[in-house]
Amino acid sequence: MFKISCIHSTCRPNLAKKTREKWLKHAKNSSQIEYITCYDSFDQKKIKQKVLKNKNIIDIFEPYSFGIVKKCNLAAKYAQANCIIVATDDTIPELNWDEKVLDATNWSKEVVLNTSDGTEHADKRLYMVKTVILSKKRYKKLGYILHPNFAHVFCDNFHTWISHKDDVVIQRKDIMFEH
Repeated sequence: MFKISCIHSTCRPNLAKKTREKWLKHAKNSSQIEYITCYDSFDQKKIKQKVLKNKNIIDIFEPYSFGIVKKCNLAAKYAQANCIIVATDDTIPELNWDEKVLDATNWSKEVVLNTSDGTEHADKRLYMVKTVILSKKRYKKLGYILHPNFAHVFCDNFHTWISHKDDVVIQRKDIMFEH
């Protein structure tokens, strides 16, 4: 059983594969991480197959770009772990990030983790949840990772607001996902 499910939506497959490589290389125990990527694809063979699974790697192929929100929510349906993290093409975690995230809280509860992204010197909104990290219990309660009424812009603002409103945010600015 995986302990962390990373979900990654992208329209840049080559960059996404390099990003996935970095995430898994920076992990202390990559075998406990399930990495799910939802790609835009024009390859009809891949689109027809839809999902490719290889050990802890799941690749989902969609025929056109329909935004981060829909892709994240689609990828989340495949997540098996109690901890779900939204990876992006331009976010890189610190070394041993998996161990730090797993030790941060009890992932069987309804929680959202608020970590650092390295922009705090310029963006003073310390309450803002910039890297989406939540428990599967939270995902199941909401029914989504990112609210489906958003295409992309402001979905993170809403995620932050609803998480604080529901009082499920755990502050862990000592854990870095550099953006």
